[in-house]
Amino acid sequence: MVYRHFSDAEAIPVEGVGVKGVAKRVVAGPLTGAPNFVIRVFTVEQKGYTPHHSHPYEHGIVILKGEGKVLIGEEEHEVSEGSVVTVPPNMPHQVVNNVSPELVLVCVVPAGVDPDAVRNEP
Repeated sequence: MVYRHFSDAEAIPVEGVGVKGVAKRVVAGPLTGAPNFVIRVFTVEQKGYTPHHSHPYEHGIVILKGEGKVLIGEEEHEVSEGSVVTVPPNMPHQVVNNVSPELVLVCVVPAGVDPDAVRNEP
């Protein structure tokens, strides 16, 4: 077992086409004794957004702080602290912070899909 605060993990800027004002912290995964999943904490600045994308695996999102919206397929959902979102495989999705000074969310994905999972040893 590894115990730490998520702020102890390195904040990795998320860069690329279609992303603005996003940082990621890989807080748990194979290097911390969880061989089957990776937990990431994303911070999305005000007026920021993740890329509109899809991938062949499902994942879960929990909003820890702030308000915004999540686009899933053709649907738009308002989210706030405590909101839980399940994204099916191959479904286009995006998180947008159009309201809060900062939107913080937890995202859980299968192990092996995030190359940054090897950057944050405990």
